[in-house]
Amino acid sequence: MLTSALHHFSKYGFEGASLGMIAEDANIKKPSIYAHFKSKEDLFMNVFSLAECEVKKRTFQYFIERYNRLNMRETLETFPLFLIRNYQDEPSFGFLLRHSFFPPEALMKEVMDRTNPLLDSFQELLKKRFERIPQEEIIASPQDASIAYLTLVDGILIEMLFAWEEKAMLRMNAAWPIFCRGVFADEKK
Repeated sequence: MLTSALHHFSKYGFEGASLGMIAEDANIKKPSIYAHFKSKEDLFMNVFSLAECEVKKRTFQYFIERYNRLNMRETLETFPLFLIRNYQDEPSFGFLLRHSFFPPEALMKEVMDRTNPLLDSFQELLKKRFERIPQEEIIASPQDASIAYLTLVDGILIEMLFAWEEKAMLRMNAAWPIFCRGVFADEKK
């Protein structure tokens, strides 16, 4: 049932998703949803938790797999591509991205109370990675570099939501060298 709900909330948003259609997709009757969830809002927040766990797991896995294999610059440069691919292929990413930027009005506080700590955990992960870079190789503080990078990624993701991958990649390709010049000491000014 959660998988069906994830699909419907991703495709139609909170307001457009129908409990009847979710039940039909899950091969259950609509009243069965209420045997497990108090309301549509409760179902949505359970789906949000599921998506949040999946996105967090995949994102941390991305950085762990590249921890010693690629340098930090390569890891950061390919991360937006990872997000775009997962947005297109993994319903959890589409759901979480859409509803983190555009939460249902009735659930804005609950969604933001979940989204902000998730973003904070990503920022902390990035900060720790930037701290591994020798001081002579980095201009910005690890804290500032991680915040600037998340701002760059936010812009790319917003462009992807509104204009799709091609414009998101244009934004990335234009902003990436400027980001590097402001963070990495060996970039030509």
